[in-house]
Amino acid sequence: MAVNRSVDAFKALAGRTGMCPAAALLDPVERVGAAGSVELANGQLESEMGEPWQLPKRQLLECVCAGASVGGQSLLESLLQAPWDSGVFNALIDASNALDPCSLQEGLGERLLWVQVRGAAQLLRSLDLLLRDDNFALVAADVRGVAANELQSIPPFAWYRLQRLAHQRAGGCVIFSDGPSVRCADRRMLLSRPRSLEDLDRTRADLLSELKTSVRMHNRGQVLAV
Repeated sequence: MAVNRSVDAFKALAGRTGMCPAAALLDPVERVGAAGSVELANGQLESEMGEPWQLPKRQLLECVCAGASVGGQSLLESLLQAPWDSGVFNALIDASNALDPCSLQEGLGERLLWVQVRGAAQLLRSLDLLLRDDNFALVAADVRGVAANELQSIPPFAWYRLQRLAHQRAGGCVIFSDGPSVRCADRRMLLSRPRSLEDLDRTRADLLSELKTSVRMHNRGQVLAV
């Protein structure tokens, strides 16, 4: 099966580059329904999370999280839930070992390829590989916590190559960062409203609804003030 060949190829690359092994990947036969749509293990997921938030496709997007607790994790979970047109799995490249798989809503981690990388070279190599594979509906990379000088050392042509790959695929691609880092991002989102202690008693659906109203979207070429 094409999915299995892709996974085997990725594992081989991980072994050669010293990447941490990917986690939480199930046989797609167990998760794909008759119509080809992926069935989540928890039928209550959509009601708990609210309507999924789907970003523009065929674009390289950057989500700038200006501070702690501004909703980046909620946005990530909503995107993992979104019904993308292509792909069976989602992929998350974790550059700072920030993800706690146990914190994900039930069902989301079961079709998530979680890739832990070290350094800009492995980050770029992983993005290059995953963006070429249509088995992955959403390809996300979390570079929050990575030193700014390391991200700035990435040559512009590397980002432009990834942008071209993002334009050629049917799914989505988003980079989560602490500050503007992707020089050729088609659009940037800014999350800057911190959450309070009172938000602990609110549902994820309410928090996501508020996040949608507070996010600021910037097209390419616009100045993003953080």
